[in-house]
Parts: sequence; structure tokens; C-alpha cells
Amino acid sequence: MTEALSYNIEYEPNPQDIHALTRGVFENTVQKKGRSFMQPVAVIVRDSHDKLVGGAVGFMFYGCLHIDQIWVDPEFQGQGIGRHLLEVIERRAKEIGCRIATVQTMSWEAEGFYAKLGFEAEFRRPGYDFGGELIHMRKDL
Repeated sequence: MTEALSYNIEYEPNPQDIHALTRGVFENTVQKKGRSFMQPVAVIVRDSHDKLVGGAVGFMFYGCLHIDQIWVDPEFQGQGIGRHLLEVIERRAKEIGCRIATVQTMSWEAEGFYAKLGFEAEFRRPGYDFGGELIHMRKDL
């Protein structure tokens, strides 16, 4: 059956679509391996007025915690919130059996921050605008 498909580039994709795509990947893993080895995880920080202060978002898969995003509102930076976010998410990952953590950062972003917390650069991928490098970092849990 041939059906007309449309391919749309979306710069602000619908969160429900992203969730459906992620579910599809998880379900594919269950189909191939008998169970899902992937688990999304997030640590969210809010102030007493329920304002978002920061968070860490990633997923745990095959014994690895991959931290996809970490952010702290500039008003709250320098207070140890980023460090504590990583400690909390790493602790949870260890509880369910993760042995390593990975993160990617640009050369002009947070390499020093992650290095202070025990991450080491595994490889650097040059070629980004403004002379930037993508740095893949790893830490044993």
C-alpha cells in the first residue's frame, strides 16, 4: 500500500510526538531483547514559589546513565545546585545498576565543571562553528 507521507522539519516539536518517538524506541528494545533496558530519568529543582530553578535530564540504558541536559537558572548558579543535581541523578543510576555515566559538552561550555566532578574526556570531535569541539565525557560510578 502506497500512502502519501509528509516530512516536516519542526523546530519546536510537539512534546507528545517526542514522547511517542521515545516510546517507540523503548518498545522496539522490548521486542528485540525481551525487556526495556532504557529508562528516562530527570531531577527537577523548584523554589518555594514552584519556579523552575534547574534540572538534569537523561536516560539510563545498558548499565549507563547518559546525561542529556543539565541547567541551572543563572540567578541560582554558584550555589552548588548543579553539583547536587548530578549527585542525585548518579545515586539513582547506581541504585538500579548503572556502572558509568556519560555527558557531552561543547569546549566553551562546562568541561571544567564536569571534570571537577570526576568526568574525564573520552574523545573530542572538532569541526563545529567558532572553533568549538564536542567533548564526550565519562565517569565510572
